[in-house]
Amino acid sequence: MNKTALVTGGCRGIGSAVVKRLCRDGFNVALNYNSSEDKAKSLSSELSSLGYNVFAVQCDVSSGGSVKKMFETVRKELGEVDLLVNNAGIAQQKLFTDITDSDWDKMIGVDLSGTFYTCREALPYMIRQKSGKIINVSSMWGQVGASCEVHYSAAKAGVIGMGATGTMIAAGLQRFGADVRYFSRTRKPALEEAHGYRWMELPELLADCDAIFTCLTKNVILMKDEQFAQFGDGKIFFNTSIAPSFETEALERWLARGGNELFCDMPSALGEHAERLLANPHVNCVGQSAGFTGQAAVRLSEKSLNNIRAFLENN
Repeated sequence: MNKTALVTGGCRGIGSAVVKRLCRDGFNVALNYNSSEDKAKSLSSELSSLGYNVFAVQCDVSSGGSVKKMFETVRKELGEVDLLVNNAGIAQQKLFTDITDSDWDKMIGVDLSGTFYTCREALPYMIRQKSGKIINVSSMWGQVGASCEVHYSAAKAGVIGMGATGTMIAAGLQRFGADVRYFSRTRKPALEEAHGYRWMELPELLADCDAIFTCLTKNVILMKDEQFAQFGDGKIFFNTSIAPSFETEALERWLARGGNELFCDMPSALGEHAERLLANPHVNCVGQSAGFTGQAAVRLSEKSLNNIRAFLENN
């Protein structure tokens, strides 16, 4: 029996790319939208005509009651949710002093509360089944802040704080059978004692992963030729650091071998060679800083995030 995935904000951009990939991976997919009904139904019809089981469901994720009803509808149409991708979000650029109460409430409601509400609905079934995946899409601005997006930065920081892009939720699921692993340059006994995480040496971790996720707060080169060789091919590398966590030439050689993809959230995560790397068809930038001088075009890949099995943590 096929598993069911729910993708919030699934009718365009990153969300639609994830929906398409999950369909190809054999999932029954619930495609959530709020106001973009035409786009949602168009995408649902397109995928249904190809033989995929897709269901468009309206929901304002900033409302806990609306989220509860959405899950009830999805259960009725497709069954329980095995994979939740929290992609729904809004953004707004305003000076701190110009942000109104309404602006603040709407941003926190969609970008932060919406993630909480959907996770709260999804977790009971996953805990009972001792399996399931939740992926929360955040932003580098949740780490470093953006001067004209204070409310957006605060909301995304909340998402990171709620789960360190999934780690806290993974910790909860760990107690019920999930296999969570981590690497850091110094071992973190607190993570192991508090959550039961399993520490692994970097070579072993790389060899055992389908995808790696780096979230560095310092300019640390983690991935060189040796590490990319250990990681292997047919893999996904997420670099969401404030600076590159890789050697550029080593990355390019890894990408040239075929079947490999790099994701970054903002061009700034690619460092001084950002424009060159963005010309590579296997480099996917899912966001763009308004101040980036190259104004590189945003390209979205259909690689989904559901292959993440490990988090590389480095403070």
